[in-house]
Amino acid sequence: MIQIAESTLQRLIVHRVGNKVSDMTLVLSQKEIENFDEALSGMLMHFFFSPFKGDAFFNFTHPTDVNLNEVYTYCANIFDDEKQFFAMSEAIAKHLYEMSDHPNIKEGELYVALVKDIIVESEVCDAIGIFKSENKETFLKVNQGADGLDLGSENGININKLDKGCLIFNTEREDGFKVCAIDNTNRNSEAVYWKEAFLRIKPREDSYYQTRGYMEVCKGFVKEVFNTENEVDRADQVVMLNKTAEFFKTNEVFKEEVFEAEVMQQPEIIEAFREYKDKYETMNQVAFKEEFSIASDVAKKMQKNFKSVIKLDKNFHIYIHGDRELVDKGYDDEKGMKFYKLFYNDEN
Repeated sequence: MIQIAESTLQRLIVHRVGNKVSDMTLVLSQKEIENFDEALSGMLMHFFFSPFKGDAFFNFTHPTDVNLNEVYTYCANIFDDEKQFFAMSEAIAKHLYEMSDHPNIKEGELYVALVKDIIVESEVCDAIGIFKSENKETFLKVNQGADGLDLGSENGININKLDKGCLIFNTEREDGFKVCAIDNTNRNSEAVYWKEAFLRIKPREDSYYQTRGYMEVCKGFVKEVFNTENEVDRADQVVMLNKTAEFFKTNEVFKEEVFEAEVMQQPEIIEAFREYKDKYETMNQVAFKEEFSIASDVAKKMQKNFKSVIKLDKNFHIYIHGDRELVDKGYDDEKGMKFYKLFYNDEN
């Protein structure tokens, strides 16, 4: 959770970063933005911070030494000596320009900001914001003339639509700083340039990361292994998803041994799940702990993706929320069709 009610936008500079492979230029400002009033400051804080609504955090990383990560080093220099803000903002812009080597990457304004007294996860600290706006919108402009009102148009930036952003908090330096990052425009091949090429960040291995990742593994296991191709009934798949969601919903601490006993239960299923999880960790270069605190808000959001419904042709949907023993599946030779038989006591 990020709180900015008592925060102050201390310093701000804007550069323009073009697409290097398309021969677009890099334009570096010769001075910082100064004397922005309270109204402008409020709009900028809204523009910069409103997109960061989740609790997903990252850390800067590097294959050999995090101090070789350019953005990490530039931000560390600013935190150590605020007088370096101007020079480091130029270094950040130049680094982004070098990474803008995909033909689909758009030209845009790069904002580098220093913000004081942000509260993040109950800790007060300073932060550096790096933001990029790529898309312009057309706005109507009403002017007062001698004979009445005139209408015109003007291109500008929608303060409710930040394209790319990154917040670097001056905490957890030894782990690569605590970082938030978003990219609201690119979801294809060129998207990697912001988080992977420019920032070089990895998910912070906290309760948010562990909870979301483990639930993704469980969902993938049901879809790819515990499925009809391996002679598993759809009803059993639904029950497995329900048990997984319920476990994360009702427990504060995840313990792998307890989870396997309560949810997977059968030794052959546990063995198959462990094999799938090991492959997932290797392929995605992640590591899940055997015990961690469950992030309840994440578990609640992820639960929406655990579909507990069986769709039968276009006629029926069966929702299974409880006892698997009350659902039978069969085949009617006379009709030449499959069927489900449901047992219940009360009808609402």
